[in-house]
Formats: sequence, C-alpha cells, structure tokens
Amino acid sequence: MALKIACLVCINLLLIFGGSSVRAQDFTVITETEHVNSGKIVGRSRTIFHAGEAYDQVTGLGEITIYQPGRQQFTIFSAARNLATTISFNDIVANQREFDRQILSHVEQLERRGSRETLQKAAELKFQLLPEFQENFDAKKNELSMTSEYYSYVVKTEPNLQPQIVGSYLRYADWTKQYNALLDPASIFPAPRLLVNQVLRKRGAMPLTVSLKHPGKNSLHLQSRHQIRWKLTDQDRAAIVFWQRFLAKPDLKWVTFQEFQAAVRPAGDE
Repeated sequence: MALKIACLVCINLLLIFGGSSVRAQDFTVITETEHVNSGKIVGRSRTIFHAGEAYDQVTGLGEITIYQPGRQQFTIFSAARNLATTISFNDIVANQREFDRQILSHVEQLERRGSRETLQKAAELKFQLLPEFQENFDAKKNELSMTSEYYSYVVKTEPNLQPQIVGSYLRYADWTKQYNALLDPASIFPAPRLLVNQVLRKRGAMPLTVSLKHPGKNSLHLQSRHQIRWKLTDQDRAAIVFWQRFLAKPDLKWVTFQEFQAAVRPAGDE
C-alpha cells in the first residue's frame, strides 16, 4: 500500500547530524551515471570508505574530496594546482538555508504573477524544497519506487546489510548531495534525494541502481549504477596513502573554499 511521505529539510538535517559515529567496514563504491535518453555516460567515480572517512575521486575532475564526519567537514584538494581547502558541514547547511530562502522568495513572485506557466514553475520549485512522494517497495525485486508528478526515483537495493554500513554510506550520500548542490545551484535541490535516502535508511538498504525521471519537456532520465567492493584493493590503499601524504606536504597551499573554487572552475583539472 502506497504511503504518502512529507519531508521538511530541517528534519532531514537533524537526522543527519544525529547519526552516531561508528567504525564501519572498509569498502569501495564504483559509480557510473548514464543519461539514459542519449546513452551517454555523464559521470564516473570511485569512493573509498576507510577508517570512518570517504575519499571521492571523480574521473576527469582532477580533485579529491574527502568526507570527514569526525571533523564535520569536507577536505578538497587539487594535486595539479597544489591547492587544498575545507568546508564545514555548518557552512553547507547555512548556504542551503540561504538558497532556500531565496527560492521561496522567487516562488512567491511567480505565484503573484498568476499565469499558468508561472504557477506550474512555482509548484515544481516548492516540490523540490518540500517533496512529497508515493512510496512503494517490491520485496521480491528489492526495489523502491518514490513517485510524484515532478520527479520519480526507482532504486534497486542491497538489503540485509549491517546497520552501521548502511548508516555510514547514507550519511555520506546525504552530505555529498548537499555539497554538490552548493557547487551547482542549478541542479535538482537536495531535499528529494535526502528523502529517498531516509526511506532507504528506514529499510536498512543500500542503493545499487538509482533511476531519476522528470516528465517535463526534456524528459530527464538519469541512472546511476553502484558497484560495491567489500574489500579494498591494493590500488585503493595505495591511493589513500598517496592522498594522505599529499595533504601533509609542507608546501601545500591551503586557501579558502571560495578561493579554491575560483582557481579550479570553470576550467577544472585533467
């Protein structure tokens, strides 16, 4: 039976901050994201979970992002530019709150205009801030469906995992979604995916495949496939050692988050 779920971003943030710090098993997640309509691969990444942190390497980006829940921050560095920075979870939350405030103001302006087009746009923006889905779970397929008239998710899951592994991964996924939204404000807002993660957390399941659809003009259809390796390879361990040594370099230049972004974007690193 479908269950209608309402989400407030502040509630999700409380859940994220409230997660306990536990020692989880080391593992690696290889992710490939495809634009299904065109068949084009739009993203590849390797995320290595080790000692309570996660090292995220996106193919072609030329920088490493380290999720550090014990320090309540991300550390980001570019070896090619010899630059490093940090951004705290508190700063991410503050930026998201200000962005939400601006969007709500924009929604009010759209609603005052009162045309069919502006009202539809306002409704979609409000959904992204305060999403509501119809939830269904197919136990035979281990498949979660979260549907709405705007965005819909279908998630194939890995069930019956240790709770600390699921919790560790989904807390990482929550914070990474919010961090990426800060980098790209034009992307889908974090709240819909945070709600999906909340349901996965409730079910004790990790995502193996995540399909996102939007029925609008461009018929957005993205699919992310996650391959989980439950043991680190020698290559994974060597990468962690290299990155840790790089961060300890005395000549590494530490800059503010804004200075780092100005240096590495839009050109990026190869």
